[in-house]
Amino acid sequence: MASKAMQEDPRAAFLAVMIEANLNLGNYERADSLYCYYSPILEQSSVDSNDLMEVQRSIARVYAIQFRFEESFTLFDQALNYYSAKKNEEKAALTKVNLAEYYRIISQLEPANELLLSIINKPGFEENISGAVKANVYHRLAAISRKKTNSQKQALIYLQKSLSYSEPIQHLGHMATAYTELGDIYQELQDPLAQKYLHKALEAWERLGYSHYQANVHLNLVRYLLGIGDLDAAMKHLNAAISIGAIYPALLNMALEFKATILFKQGQYKEAFIIRDSCANLRVELMRKQHDKDILEVSRKFQTDISKAELKTSKKQEDLAIIKAEQEKKLRKGFAVGVVFLLILIGVVTSLYYILRREKLAISSKNKIIGVKNEQLSLSLQEKDTLLREVHHRVKNNLQIISSLIEMQKLGSSSNLINEAGVHALLGRINTMGLVHQRLYSQDVLGSVQVKGYLEDLISHLRLMDLGPKPASIRLNCDVIRMDISTSISLGMIVNELVYNSMKHAFSMDHPNPEISMELSLLENEQIKFCYRDNGQGINAKGEEGFGMRLVRMFARQLVAEVNLDNSNGFKLSLNFSIINE
Repeated sequence: MASKAMQEDPRAAFLAVMIEANLNLGNYERADSLYCYYSPILEQSSVDSNDLMEVQRSIARVYAIQFRFEESFTLFDQALNYYSAKKNEEKAALTKVNLAEYYRIISQLEPANELLLSIINKPGFEENISGAVKANVYHRLAAISRKKTNSQKQALIYLQKSLSYSEPIQHLGHMATAYTELGDIYQELQDPLAQKYLHKALEAWERLGYSHYQANVHLNLVRYLLGIGDLDAAMKHLNAAISIGAIYPALLNMALEFKATILFKQGQYKEAFIIRDSCANLRVELMRKQHDKDILEVSRKFQTDISKAELKTSKKQEDLAIIKAEQEKKLRKGFAVGVVFLLILIGVVTSLYYILRREKLAISSKNKIIGVKNEQLSLSLQEKDTLLREVHHRVKNNLQIISSLIEMQKLGSSSNLINEAGVHALLGRINTMGLVHQRLYSQDVLGSVQVKGYLEDLISHLRLMDLGPKPASIRLNCDVIRMDISTSISLGMIVNELVYNSMKHAFSMDHPNPEISMELSLLENEQIKFCYRDNGQGINAKGEEGFGMRLVRMFARQLVAEVNLDNSNGFKLSLNFSIINE
C-alpha cells in the first residue's frame, strides 16, 4: 500500500491501534474487517507512510495467524524494506521479530532463528533497540528453540533474558508471554515452579484484559494440576477457562475435553461420555464453519479482483476520451499539425487497445482460475462429507471394540466384575482410540494420522495415570510416518498395553533407573519396524500370558504382524507390518 503524500491522517494511526487491539484480544476476523473497510479509503487520502506501514505490519500478523501466508509475507516484506530504507532500527527490528514468528508458524525454524540472531548480533543492539523489542526477541528465540531442538534448558535461558528486559520497564505483554512459556516448560519438566509462573502469567493477562490468553493459562494450570492429582483445583481453573473461553470455540472444545478427563477420574463416567459427545459435535461444527469461511474468502477475493479490473478499465477509457478531445482541438489549428497529432493518436489508441486486450485476457484468466478453485472447494466439501461418514463408521467400529474389551476384561476377572484397576485400564484403552480422532480433528489432512504426535499424546496421558510403584522415563524415536485410522488405533492399543504393563509390573521400588524406549522406523516397500524395550524384571516365560499381552497379540494380528519377544536383560518386543492405504 503506497502513500500519496507525507501528511498525517489520524485515521491511519487509529486503524493501526484498532487492528493491534483486536489482534491481542484474539478477534482476528474483526481486525481483518477493519482493514478491508479502511484501507481503500486511506489509499485515496494523504497519509503518512509510517502510519501506513504500522497498519500493514499489524494486519500481516493477523494474516499469518489466519494461514493467509502469501499476503502476510508480502506485507511484512514491504514494511521491512521501508523501515530499512528509512534507517528506523527500532521498527525494522520489530518487523523482523514479527517475520520470524511468521516463519515459526509455517515451521521454517532455521530462517526464523537466523533472523532473530541477526537482530542481536547487529552492532548497537543494546544501545539502539528498546527494552520491549529486546524482550520480544528473546522470548521468540525461546519458542523457536523449543520447537527446533526441543532444548528446554536453552529456552529457559532465553526466557530469563527476556524478563531481564521486560520486568524493569513493567511491559505486561512481554512479561505475560515469558511467564506463560516458563510455566509451560516447567510443567513438561513436572517442576512445581510451573504453578508459580502460570499464576504470574494469569495475573498479567488479567491486568491486560486479554481473555483468550487467560483461558489458555487456565488450561495450562489444569494440565499441571491433573499431573499432580489435584482434581479439585484443576476443576476450579477449568470452570474459569470455560467461562472466559466460551466465545472461542477451539478453546471451549479443549476445556470440555479436560472436563471429560476429570469426570472420568472422579468416576462420573456417564457425564464424561456426554461431554465427549458434545466435543465431537463442536468439532464437526468448527469444520463446517471453516469450510464456509474458505468459500466466503474466495468469493470476496473474486469480487475484489473484478472491482479493481473494472476501475482500471474505466480509468483508461477516461484517459482515451481526454486524448481524443485534445487531438480534435489541435486539428482545428492546422492540417499539417493535425496530421502529426493524428498519427500520435493512432499510436496511442493502438497501445491502449493492446493494453485493454491484455487486461481482458488477464480477467478471463483470473475467472478460469477462480472457477478451478471453486471446483476444488466443491471437491474438498465432498471429500469432507465422505470423511464425516467414515468417522461415523469408525465410531461404530470403536464402540464395538470397546464392548469387546469390556467383555474380555470381565472374562479375565474371577468375580465376573471389573474392579477399579480394570476400569482405569479400560479407560486408558478407550482414550487411546479417542486420541486418534482428536488428532484427526486438529489437522488439515483428515484421512490419516501423524504417528509421532499421536504417540506423544498417548505417552503424556499414560504418565498422568500414575501407574506402578515407581515412575519410569519414556523415550520415543519415531520417523515421519502417516497412518490410516485403523492402523493407528491398532498400534496405539499395542503401545498402551506395553507401557501400562511395564509401568505397573516391570519396576520395583528399589529399581535405580526405570526406563522405557520405543522406536518406529520406516523401511523399504512401506514396511514399518516397531521395537519396544524396558529395563525391568521381564516376564515369566513359563507362566500364562496376562490379559494385556493377549490384547497385544490380538492387535498385532490386525496389523498382520508377528510378535517377537526377548526376555533377556529386561523385556523387548518387536514386530514388522505394512502401511495400509485405505
